[in-house]
Amino acid sequence: MNPAIIYQQRIDNSLQEISDGRKRLQYIPWGRFLLFLAIIGFTCYSVKTAHAGYIVAAALSFAGFLILGWLDSNFKQKIRTAETRIEINKHEIGAIGGDFSAFDPGLEFCNENHPYTGHLDIFGKGSLFQCINRSTTLYGKRRLAEFLNHACQFRNGIPSRQEAIKELSRKIDFRQELQRVFFEQPADMKDLPALMEWLGNDFVSDDTAARGRSSEKSDNRLKFMTFISWTIPGITLAGILLASFGVVPYPLPLMLVSLQYLIVVAYGRQFQVVNQKITSRFGILEKYSRALCLIETTSFRSRFNKKLQDDLKSNEQLNPSQIIKSLSKLLNWMDSLNMIVSAVLNGLFMINIHLLIGVEKWRLKYRIYIPGWFEVLAEFDALSGLAAFSFNNPEFVFPEISGMNMQRETSLIQPGDSPVNFPEFPQGEYLLKAEKIGHPLIPAGNCVTNDFGIHGWKQFFILTGANMSGKSTFLRTIGTNYILAMVGAPVFAEKFIFTPVEIHCSIRTNDSLVKGESYFYAELRSLKEIIAELEQGHRKLILLDEILKGTNSSDKQSGSIALVKQLMKYDVVGIFATHDVTISTLINNYPDHIRNLCFEISIEDDRMEIDYKLRPGVCKNLNASYLMKKMGIILE
Repeated sequence: MNPAIIYQQRIDNSLQEISDGRKRLQYIPWGRFLLFLAIIGFTCYSVKTAHAGYIVAAALSFAGFLILGWLDSNFKQKIRTAETRIEINKHEIGAIGGDFSAFDPGLEFCNENHPYTGHLDIFGKGSLFQCINRSTTLYGKRRLAEFLNHACQFRNGIPSRQEAIKELSRKIDFRQELQRVFFEQPADMKDLPALMEWLGNDFVSDDTAARGRSSEKSDNRLKFMTFISWTIPGITLAGILLASFGVVPYPLPLMLVSLQYLIVVAYGRQFQVVNQKITSRFGILEKYSRALCLIETTSFRSRFNKKLQDDLKSNEQLNPSQIIKSLSKLLNWMDSLNMIVSAVLNGLFMINIHLLIGVEKWRLKYRIYIPGWFEVLAEFDALSGLAAFSFNNPEFVFPEISGMNMQRETSLIQPGDSPVNFPEFPQGEYLLKAEKIGHPLIPAGNCVTNDFGIHGWKQFFILTGANMSGKSTFLRTIGTNYILAMVGAPVFAEKFIFTPVEIHCSIRTNDSLVKGESYFYAELRSLKEIIAELEQGHRKLILLDEILKGTNSSDKQSGSIALVKQLMKYDVVGIFATHDVTISTLINNYPDHIRNLCFEISIEDDRMEIDYKLRPGVCKNLNASYLMKKMGIILE
């Protein structure tokens, strides 16, 4: 079924829930009002008649009053939930139509020095990241950015990730509930870093002995705090009781209460540190608890998702969601004590010390598990975006990997692993076979698709064509689909077989006044990086738009030809778009390594026609003069 229809059905269901909830809500205030009158009436009659039945009736009326209050809150929460689901599904319908504005574009990940992200519009407004991103946590967003920034380095997990994404794409409820948890209160940039800093205050040292001494010191401090937190309040309460019977003088319990205040003040700095760092974030921790609970209670079949779910374990009987929630409750207590209540409870029980002990015990007991749990959540958060992308584009296909038996399961990539530590993908002959490939950010109805293929290393395609004929878009089409393929996502094609390989692009090169760098020098620096990596044994797919476009025509021709000859020494493949048809003559000297392709235009009856279809050979028609005349820049 069309994804847009499914989303609209979910909107309609939520609208019905809202309608039903509001119908029920309209009767609750009247019911509570009548029960309130009943409570007053029965209470008055019980006083007047001293009849026990009226007291029972008043109590039952009060219970009904409380139940209706709970129902009122419950129905309102369901309405808010339904309204959030409507917004989520509206955003998805917009995304299908090409409107990604509801999603974070990942501007903080833009990097003009990256080998390909700036050239392929991976980050920023209208980018691939914004199209895919459904992350609601800071770590999930970073994980998705890591996929796209280091796509090739995740190549060994492609089959497993594809299986996971396929499964998650069918689990609409799971994906949208994960979004809904943080929808009204997104995770702030400071939330988890503050928590992690607090968790690691005394165990971040690389010195094992130092960590051991710190842990022993914390244990001794806790034992002492626990001892005084029970012993002194016990003596104080006993003193108050004995003083009330005249056994001991009243100044004694007053002195004990004062001693408790002094102890609370002595530990006030530690209490304040916890309060400043994490107490104000108990609400977001409760949301993390709900998100973890969603993962714990969902049934998965793919090995990758089940492995992630299994990583949500500890040596405790409680689930991670319950453990996180227990901390949230402690922090809620710390945050909710007002001055009067705090004064009474600290004078009698040293409540601040008990809360501080509870939080510190929690930290020491669970701190080794927390990073792993949040990494699992981040992985699901990032994968859910790729799954939504897959669901929204049912015509896209999951690629096949050249040289790998797709039925053989590769080792799982563990969340949090550094991508540079992954084992090398088996190397062989290079293969790219794409049938009816299009750019994934262009709606299918507006996109012209093409067939394209490369077989073997040291193969180079010289792509010629007029302005606006589609050369740059084609380079981005190949590059963007390649990135999607290596992170395990589907691609815009009817068939896509590929060899995972590093990508290097030079499609959009900018000069820099700040660095004192010219346009031409920036381009040379990029080419130097490519050669340096090839010298180190890297294998690459290179996408270049107008080689040496920052210099004059004659210099550009000789330099471009020399560069292609240099690249023939390495295991590399490339597509080079250019207006300079002279470069296409390389095929005469290197017929085994050079292929000529073009995008052609036609100008008839003062009209320019572009079909964006890829053809073999060299383009014959250019359009710069024609376009300048049409825009009135030149008259003849």
